[in-house]
Amino acid sequence: GDKLDARSDLFSLGVVIYEAITGTLPFARPWGTTATPLSVALPAPLVTEHVPEVPAFVAEVIATLLAPEPDDRPRDGFEAHDLLAR
Repeated sequence: GDKLDARSDLFSLGVVIYEAITGTLPFARPWGTTATPLSVALPAPLVTEHVPEVPAFVAEVIATLLAPEPDDRPRDGFEAHDLLAR
């Protein structure tokens, strides 16, 4: 019910990166249903649970992009770029 802003797009970017690395969606359910608002309110499994060789800093950036609370995500693309550039 909150207003959408750049943090919504960054969440979506996190989903795309997560799927590109792991081959699965971060909130996928084994029985094939889509994510629910409740499931998205919980932290996504770390990328390293699927692909252990992913560097820790990459897993942390993705986890930040997928943070359930918008205020815990980068505020805009510039901040996300700075995280990824490290």
